[in-house]
Amino acid sequence: MNARNRASQCNARPDLHDALLPREREILALWDAGQDHATIAAALGLATVTVEKCCSTFDDRPDDSNAKMRKGSAELRARILQFHPHVVLGRG
Repeated sequence: MNARNRASQCNARPDLHDALLPREREILALWDAGQDHATIAAALGLATVTVEKCCSTFDDRPDDSNAKMRKGSAELRARILQFHPHVVLGRG
């Protein structure tokens, strides 16, 4: 079976009562053990993108990218106003 067929296994759910497919279980077991995506892909003969998609589907860690962007924007706004107090900026 090639990587493309295996990738389709990751997303297909023939039995909706089964929480995870066998392939998903394999991927997530290695991921939970601390393996990175490339290592998991090599071990299971999958494309790295397939492993990344499966892991991201079940990743419940909070995404703090918006908080980082807001903080960066606030810092930039403060810096601009520090050196250019006459500039009118949008909401702060």
